Amino acid sequence: MAGSIDLASEVQLVGSHLLERLAQPGEPSLETVTACRRLFLAVGETALVRWLDCEINGYERSGAVSLRELLGVPDDSPLAARVRSYRQYVGRVRTLVPTASGRPLQVPYFFGESLQTLRHCRANADALGTDVIEVELIPTAADPALVPSGAPVRTLEFPRYIFYRILSGLAVELEIAVRDILQRATNPGSDDA
Repeated sequence: MAGSIDLASEVQLVGSHLLERLAQPGEPSLETVTACRRLFLAVGETALVRWLDCEINGYERSGAVSLRELLGVPDDSPLAARVRSYRQYVGRVRTLVPTASGRPLQVPYFFGESLQTLRHCRANADALGTDVIEVELIPTAADPALVPSGAPVRTLEFPRYIFYRILSGLAVELEIAVRDILQRATNPGSDDA
Protein backbone atom coordinates (compact mmCIF):
# COMPACT_ATOMS: atom_id res chain seq x y z
CA MET A 1 0.00 0.00 0.00
CA ALA A 2 1.76 3.13 -1.24
CA GLY A 3 1.99 6.07 1.13
CA SER A 4 1.20 4.03 4.24
CA ILE A 5 3.37 4.35 7.31
CA ASP A 6 4.19 1.46 9.62
CA LEU A 7 3.71 1.63 13.39
CA ALA A 8 7.45 1.84 14.15
CA SER A 9 7.83 4.83 11.84
CA GLU A 10 4.79 6.51 13.34
CA VAL A 11 6.14 5.93 16.86
CA GLN A 12 9.43 7.49 15.73
CA LEU A 13 7.66 10.56 14.31
CA VAL A 14 5.40 11.10 17.32
CA GLY A 15 8.17 10.35 19.82
CA SER A 16 10.58 12.76 18.15
CA HIS A 17 7.92 15.47 18.16
CA LEU A 18 7.25 14.86 21.87
CA LEU A 19 10.95 15.14 22.68
CA GLU A 20 11.04 18.49 20.90
CA ARG A 21 8.02 19.68 22.89
CA LEU A 22 9.47 18.50 26.21
CA ALA A 23 12.61 20.57 25.53
CA GLN A 24 10.57 23.79 25.29
CA PRO A 25 10.24 26.26 28.20
CA GLY A 26 7.09 25.81 30.26
CA GLU A 27 6.87 22.06 29.71
CA PRO A 28 5.43 19.69 30.69
CA SER A 29 2.06 21.07 29.66
CA LEU A 30 -1.20 19.16 29.91
CA GLU A 31 -1.25 18.84 26.11
CA THR A 32 2.23 17.28 26.00
CA VAL A 33 1.53 14.88 28.87
CA THR A 34 -1.73 13.85 27.20
CA ALA A 35 0.11 13.25 23.92
CA CYS A 36 2.70 11.13 25.76
CA ARG A 37 -0.15 9.14 27.30
CA ARG A 38 -1.58 8.46 23.84
CA LEU A 39 1.83 7.25 22.66
CA PHE A 40 2.20 4.96 25.68
CA LEU A 41 -1.31 3.62 25.08
CA ALA A 42 -0.56 2.96 21.38
CA VAL A 43 2.53 0.89 22.22
CA GLY A 44 0.83 -1.05 25.04
CA GLU A 45 2.66 0.48 28.02
CA THR A 46 -0.18 0.15 30.55
CA ALA A 47 1.93 1.02 33.61
CA LEU A 48 3.07 4.23 31.91
CA VAL A 49 -0.54 5.05 30.97
CA ARG A 50 -1.62 4.61 34.63
CA TRP A 51 1.32 6.82 35.66
CA LEU A 52 0.22 9.63 33.35
CA ASP A 53 -3.40 9.22 34.42
CA CYS A 54 -2.18 9.96 37.96
CA GLU A 55 -0.08 12.89 36.74
CA ILE A 56 -3.02 14.38 34.85
CA ASN A 57 -5.72 13.73 37.47
CA GLY A 58 -3.64 13.66 40.66
CA TYR A 59 -2.62 10.77 42.87
CA GLU A 60 -5.83 10.85 45.00
CA ARG A 61 -3.90 12.00 48.07
CA SER A 62 -0.66 13.53 49.29
CA GLY A 63 1.60 12.67 52.20
CA ALA A 64 2.15 8.93 52.66
CA VAL A 65 1.17 7.25 49.40
CA SER A 66 1.36 3.65 48.16
CA LEU A 67 2.30 3.75 44.51
CA ARG A 68 1.59 0.02 44.31
CA GLU A 69 -2.10 0.78 44.75
CA LEU A 70 -2.13 3.76 42.39
CA LEU A 71 0.18 2.62 39.59
CA GLY A 72 -0.27 -1.13 39.85
CA VAL A 73 3.49 -1.68 40.21
CA PRO A 74 5.49 -2.80 43.26
CA ASP A 75 6.55 0.06 45.56
CA ASP A 76 10.18 -0.86 44.87
CA SER A 77 9.77 -0.95 41.07
CA PRO A 78 11.86 1.37 38.86
CA LEU A 79 8.73 3.36 37.89
CA ALA A 80 7.71 3.90 41.53
CA ALA A 81 11.27 4.93 42.41
CA ARG A 82 11.37 7.41 39.53
CA VAL A 83 8.00 8.92 40.49
CA ARG A 84 9.11 9.29 44.11
CA SER A 85 12.36 10.91 42.95
CA TYR A 86 10.49 13.97 41.68
CA ARG A 87 7.25 13.86 43.72
CA GLN A 88 8.51 13.13 47.24
CA TYR A 89 10.58 15.60 49.23
CA VAL A 90 11.62 15.98 52.84
CA GLY A 91 9.91 18.89 54.54
CA ARG A 92 11.05 20.63 57.69
CA VAL A 93 8.52 20.42 60.51
CA ARG A 94 7.75 23.86 61.86
CA THR A 95 7.58 23.79 65.64
CA LEU A 96 7.36 26.42 68.31
CA VAL A 97 9.59 24.47 70.67
CA PRO A 98 13.11 23.44 69.62
CA THR A 99 13.82 19.71 69.52
CA ALA A 100 16.08 18.11 72.12
CA SER A 101 18.79 17.59 69.50
CA GLY A 102 18.52 21.18 68.28
CA ARG A 103 18.02 19.92 64.71
CA PRO A 104 14.70 20.48 62.97
CA LEU A 105 12.45 17.47 62.49
CA GLN A 106 12.07 16.39 58.89
CA VAL A 107 9.32 14.30 57.29
CA PRO A 108 9.06 12.89 53.76
CA TYR A 109 6.03 14.18 51.89
CA PHE A 110 4.62 13.01 48.55
CA PHE A 111 3.03 15.78 46.46
CA GLY A 112 -0.02 14.09 44.91
CA GLU A 113 -1.61 17.08 43.20
CA SER A 114 -2.59 17.03 39.53
CA LEU A 115 -0.35 18.49 36.84
CA GLN A 116 -2.55 21.57 36.41
CA THR A 117 -2.67 22.18 40.18
CA LEU A 118 1.13 21.99 40.38
CA ARG A 119 1.48 24.43 37.47
CA HIS A 120 -0.99 26.77 39.22
CA CYS A 121 0.91 26.48 42.54
CA ARG A 122 4.20 27.25 40.76
CA ALA A 123 2.68 30.38 39.22
CA ASN A 124 1.19 31.48 42.56
CA ALA A 125 4.47 30.97 44.41
CA ASP A 126 6.20 33.08 41.77
CA ALA A 127 3.56 35.80 41.97
CA LEU A 128 3.71 35.94 45.77
CA GLY A 129 7.49 35.91 45.80
CA THR A 130 7.50 33.78 48.94
CA ASP A 131 10.63 31.86 49.91
CA VAL A 132 8.86 29.06 51.77
CA ILE A 133 5.83 26.93 50.91
CA GLU A 134 3.90 25.62 53.90
CA VAL A 135 1.89 22.41 53.82
CA GLU A 136 -0.43 21.75 56.74
CA LEU A 137 -0.87 18.12 57.67
CA ILE A 138 -4.23 17.73 59.35
CA PRO A 139 -4.67 14.50 61.30
CA THR A 140 -7.27 12.26 59.70
CA ALA A 141 -8.69 8.83 60.29
CA ALA A 142 -10.91 6.49 58.33
CA ASP A 143 -13.61 7.58 60.76
CA PRO A 144 -13.41 11.35 61.41
CA ALA A 145 -14.95 10.77 64.85
CA LEU A 146 -11.70 9.03 65.84
CA VAL A 147 -9.66 12.22 65.36
CA PRO A 148 -9.53 13.95 68.74
CA SER A 149 -10.78 17.50 68.73
CA GLY A 150 -7.85 19.86 68.96
CA ALA A 151 -5.48 17.31 67.43
CA PRO A 152 -2.29 19.16 66.49
CA VAL A 153 -1.80 20.36 62.98
CA ARG A 154 1.72 19.78 61.72
CA THR A 155 3.14 22.24 59.22
CA LEU A 156 5.87 21.23 56.81
CA GLU A 157 8.03 23.82 55.09
CA PHE A 158 9.50 23.45 51.60
CA PRO A 159 11.51 25.85 49.47
CA ARG A 160 9.50 27.87 46.96
CA TYR A 161 11.14 26.15 44.00
CA ILE A 162 9.63 22.79 45.01
CA PHE A 163 7.02 23.03 42.23
CA TYR A 164 9.74 23.68 39.64
CA ARG A 165 11.57 20.57 40.84
CA ILE A 166 8.45 18.42 40.58
CA LEU A 167 7.53 19.66 37.11
CA SER A 168 11.06 19.51 35.74
CA GLY A 169 11.42 16.01 37.22
CA LEU A 170 8.26 14.96 35.42
CA ALA A 171 9.62 16.38 32.16
CA VAL A 172 12.87 14.44 32.59
CA GLU A 173 11.02 11.18 33.34
CA LEU A 174 8.76 11.69 30.33
CA GLU A 175 11.80 12.22 28.13
CA ILE A 176 13.42 9.03 29.46
CA ALA A 177 10.22 7.02 28.85
CA VAL A 178 9.76 8.39 25.32
CA ARG A 179 13.43 7.75 24.47
CA ASP A 180 13.08 4.18 25.75
CA ILE A 181 10.05 3.62 23.51
CA LEU A 182 11.91 5.13 20.53
CA GLN A 183 14.87 2.87 21.22
CA ARG A 184 12.64 -0.21 21.30
CA ALA A 185 10.82 0.89 18.12
CA THR A 186 14.18 1.27 16.33
CA ASN A 187 15.59 -2.00 17.70
CA PRO A 188 12.59 -4.35 18.19
CA GLY A 189 14.82 -7.20 19.32
CA SER A 190 16.49 -5.18 22.08
CA ASP A 191 16.01 -5.90 25.77
CA ASP A 192 12.67 -4.53 27.06
CA ALA A 193 13.91 -3.99 30.64
